Amino acid sequence: LKVLDEMLQKDSVFPPNRITADIVFHEVWSGRRHTEEQIASLILRFSSHGVSPNSVWLTRFITSLCKNSRTNVAWEILSDLMENKAPLEAPPFNALLTCLGRKMDIRGMNDIVEKMDEMGIRADVVTLGICINSLCKSRRVDEALEVFGQLCGKKTDGGNVIKADSIHYNTLIDGLCKVGRMKEAEDLLVKMKKEESCSPNTITYNCLIDGYCRAGQLETAKEVVTRMEEEDGIKPNAVTLNTIVGGMCRHGGVNMAVHFFTEMEREGVKGNVVTYTVLIQACCSASNVDMAMHWFEKMLESGCSPDAKIYYALISGFCQARRDHDAVRVVEKLKKSGFALDLSAYNMLIGLFCDKNNGEKVYEMLTDIEEAKIKPDSITYNTLISYFGKLKDFASVQKIMEKMREDGLDPNVVTYGVIIEAYCSAGDINEALKLFKDMGLRSKVNPNTVIYNILINAFSKLGNLKQALSLKEEMKEKMVRPNVETYNALFRCLKENSQKETLLKLMDEMSLVSCEPNQITFEILMQCLSTSDDLVKLRKFMQFHN
Repeated sequence: LKVLDEMLQKDSVFPPNRITADIVFHEVWSGRRHTEEQIASLILRFSSHGVSPNSVWLTRFITSLCKNSRTNVAWEILSDLMENKAPLEAPPFNALLTCLGRKMDIRGMNDIVEKMDEMGIRADVVTLGICINSLCKSRRVDEALEVFGQLCGKKTDGGNVIKADSIHYNTLIDGLCKVGRMKEAEDLLVKMKKEESCSPNTITYNCLIDGYCRAGQLETAKEVVTRMEEEDGIKPNAVTLNTIVGGMCRHGGVNMAVHFFTEMEREGVKGNVVTYTVLIQACCSASNVDMAMHWFEKMLESGCSPDAKIYYALISGFCQARRDHDAVRVVEKLKKSGFALDLSAYNMLIGLFCDKNNGEKVYEMLTDIEEAKIKPDSITYNTLISYFGKLKDFASVQKIMEKMREDGLDPNVVTYGVIIEAYCSAGDINEALKLFKDMGLRSKVNPNTVIYNILINAFSKLGNLKQALSLKEEMKEKMVRPNVETYNALFRCLKENSQKETLLKLMDEMSLVSCEPNQITFEILMQCLSTSDDLVKLRKFMQFHN
């Protein structure tokens, strides 16, 4: 070490060379007894003599620094080596570029590539791949194409020419497809086919298919499947199937997806967990849970093992369809398969059992949550508050609110809305108003349109037009936008009170604030307005709102 220290002195008679660096850094790396700071310091001392560790060792160290989130130190070392004109190659720069690419630090990547070019350090095929991949992922496809054009055909330090391969083309085609530039993606495919030893593969065509599906061009996507087989002899795979089935479920409906899936199965392309998940979720979203169960059974027959997502989708579907017994059966299947319910599934089930007024099952779900050590969220508490509010069990409502606060969850606008509605339904408008006033003072939660509508509707039903209109004016003062439900409640009250002038004013106001009426609005107004002049005004109102 004393000899090495003498060699590394600024005016050393025997300065280090590449062989010295190889010996020293081999020992440093093998021993693993030095900190990153010590190694970095040693590299910088060698750098002052224009000497760098060999490319393999330096790349390894730069990678280590990047893994430890020390990209600044990595760049400082490479910059210092460049300044001292130490011989460098592309690999250590590629290691740093890879790290910056994962962070989507495009500016940092550009700085490195520019500096490499300035210092005469030649990029290689790996540099090309890293740059275009990162640029495409950040939707900067034009820049990716520019880099592709600049680097292809250039010579590397080893004397080889950078040649684009299928991975590079696939990355660019995928990038173009993701931003909807399908014509350019197709043109690039034509160019790819002309390249020597660079044929398109399944991934290439899957990128195109995904692009057309994203754009809703489902027939074109199906044509690409035919092309890949007929023109290039490439067989579609499960990804091809899943991409089109997913696109059809999003844009064309489940029936089209089922038909395509059946066709592909006949041709030997088997579905996997993803295929069945997409179909089951689509069926549930379309409120066709029986069809969803059909595909669940088909999935089991095919030998695919369902994952938790599929069970959650079925539970959600049955909860939306209010089929509690079927939902419970799916929960039993889920548990037998070794999965557990998450909070979202518990919330759906609690909501279902509350709607079914099945207190026993609600209690069972809450016990399960506690045993699973899952912390309830605002949705859980709001559902329970709504349930007990409908039962007029306000003592339980208060207890749940206290428990909610104990768990660090402040009642939100939904919580207050649920309780205010419960008080109104129970005919206790005074308690509802008390809580309404308490919102802004104690909790700092501002009432929204829904809460105002609940109160306006309650006062309208009581025939208290003055209070209902006062709340509507308060909405204006507090910049809470009224909606069609607000006006419908007021129109009903005005109808009962025969307040035609006020009703006409509200019609004008509704048009002024661009609040679109619905069928209920027109039905109420037609009952209120009967004279020829009134009907003319109603016709104009209807024409204004198309």
